[in-house]
Amino acid sequence: MPWSHGRLRLLLTLAIADLLLLVGVSCTDAEATAPAARGARVIAEEGRGARLVDLTVDSPALGRTAKVRLLTPDGWQDRRPGESWPTLYLLVGGDGNYKAWTEDYDARLRDLPQLRDVLVVMPEMPLFGFYSDWFNAGRGGPPAVETFHLKEMRPLLERHYGAGIRRAAAGESQGGFGALSYAARHPGLFRAAASYSGFVHPSRHPHAIRAAMTYLGLDWTALWGDPMAQRANWQAHDPYYLADRLRTTPVHLSGGDGTAGVLDPPGTEPDPEIPGLEDPSDPFPKDVISPTETLMERESRALATRLTSVGTPVTTHFYAGTHSPPYWAREFHRSLPMLLNALHPADGDRPDVVAEERVGPRQVDLTVRSPALGGTAKVRLLTPDGWERRRPGQTWPVLYLLHGGFEPETYKTWTRESDVEDLPELRDVLVVMPEGGQVGFYSNWWNHGAGGPPAWETFHLDEARPLLERHYGAGTRRAMAGLSMGGFGAVSYAARRPDLFRAAASYSGPVHLLHPRMREVWPQMEEAYGRDLGALWGDQDAQRAIWQAHDPHHLAERLRRTPVYLSTGDGTPGPLDPPGSAYDPAESVIHDLTRSLDARLRRLRAPVTSHFHTGTHHPAYGERELHHSLPLLLRALGA
Repeated sequence: MPWSHGRLRLLLTLAIADLLLLVGVSCTDAEATAPAARGARVIAEEGRGARLVDLTVDSPALGRTAKVRLLTPDGWQDRRPGESWPTLYLLVGGDGNYKAWTEDYDARLRDLPQLRDVLVVMPEMPLFGFYSDWFNAGRGGPPAVETFHLKEMRPLLERHYGAGIRRAAAGESQGGFGALSYAARHPGLFRAAASYSGFVHPSRHPHAIRAAMTYLGLDWTALWGDPMAQRANWQAHDPYYLADRLRTTPVHLSGGDGTAGVLDPPGTEPDPEIPGLEDPSDPFPKDVISPTETLMERESRALATRLTSVGTPVTTHFYAGTHSPPYWAREFHRSLPMLLNALHPADGDRPDVVAEERVGPRQVDLTVRSPALGGTAKVRLLTPDGWERRRPGQTWPVLYLLHGGFEPETYKTWTRESDVEDLPELRDVLVVMPEGGQVGFYSNWWNHGAGGPPAWETFHLDEARPLLERHYGAGTRRAMAGLSMGGFGAVSYAARRPDLFRAAASYSGPVHLLHPRMREVWPQMEEAYGRDLGALWGDQDAQRAIWQAHDPHHLAERLRRTPVYLSTGDGTPGPLDPPGSAYDPAESVIHDLTRSLDARLRRLRAPVTSHFHTGTHHPAYGERELHHSLPLLLRALGA
């Protein structure tokens, strides 16, 4: 929130526009506080010259449309489905102008070769939005800036515009606050954060927020409430009080002391006077011409001390200077190596095989370091004949076999509970059996909007798969099959990534997530898991779009050309159940889910084969159904 004359004129212009918007919101209070009837969507896309693209996003969280400017990397226009780049979020100050970093700050972003392989995202923010979901006297509702940026815009960019999961955030003034607050409030979402003249400890100077927002005609308590009565809400957004969450996040903090510095032209005038900005008990030094910057430096120094005390890798630069764009551009360039190091990790932060162990004549266990999981995970290989003597570049068709939920040593399930190793049909196929978590559900977990580990889909398809194809003879002819949760994973992956798999098979898999009967078994799964599964895809109603995005029934159109095999029991004990087995209500539910997907695929004339039988949710049926489906899978593989 710079207070140079030109900047102030821009702020006041935007203030008029935003106040008109606020009037419109206040007239429809019920609408503003009601859940959004639809999700955010991109309604316009416009090129703005070399590598610049402006998106218009219809945002329920803001109650209006908002702009997002992208500085695209080389090759972005010709990107393939699923291709992504490291992403740098560049946030602006209190005026919220998404064009500022490319038009006002002389940051020369397009000229930097370091950004030719990075997607730079510059989103709009409402006037003085403070990168927060506003309190609004406890009502919530628009503007919900944090929700717009992290739960609406970010997923859109990651689904459709090549934004990757390696993210860093940086910003000036309120944008500096936003970068640090977002990184602290959503640990793991951003790998590094930088603040240039940022309002990074607002609880220290609540009078400054009151003065600035009052000066602009805004209700300052609508932001986070009263600093005493809603103290907890203030602290919940204040990076100083969230410092523990930044222990492992590289941070850069910079700020001027408010006096004229080397980048201020001779004769620079003092900032316009903002009534109430100065605390009478702590007056500004006489040589200060930019009081706002003086406050920003004090807050940045306080945060730097706090971060250092908890062990955060923090770098700082404090200097003589004012609250103005030349300093922000300089500090951006100063911090860029740190941000890029986080976006382009060293070898130790990249997925890699860190251990390899032969555990049988054809079985090899790999230990994979996975940034997507935040740790290591196992992958068991059942290798084809001649694999040990493979030549460089030699590959085999690949069958991925996925395990079910609540299994001990999950990656061993198929070799422990089936005869897969003895099947002669698989002697010229590489069989891959990856770990998928007790209840991982073959998905990148929503984590209440924060994302981050565990990201099982990323691990399986974007980390383990490329490693196997580069180093372990995995080819590009792929099929996937699974039991129970793994059956869901096989069909969901095939639908979400139709370019990757030639066929999919589900044995007793919950392949219609939003079927009414799914609600019958979900509480039982939560009880067995012992924790809230709301972190997986969210609430079935509130986050319906996320459930749909993983639901094979909803994604059935994408399976029109993919051979699919579906099987399930009806819950009645069958020929492979031990004597005295009881009726299995869970398998009965899965039976209905599978029939629902089968009917949908048949209506679409998709190549589906089904086998509905008596039987419970017993692994012996998985082994039998693998045998039944193997001809379909092998035909697709050309094996």
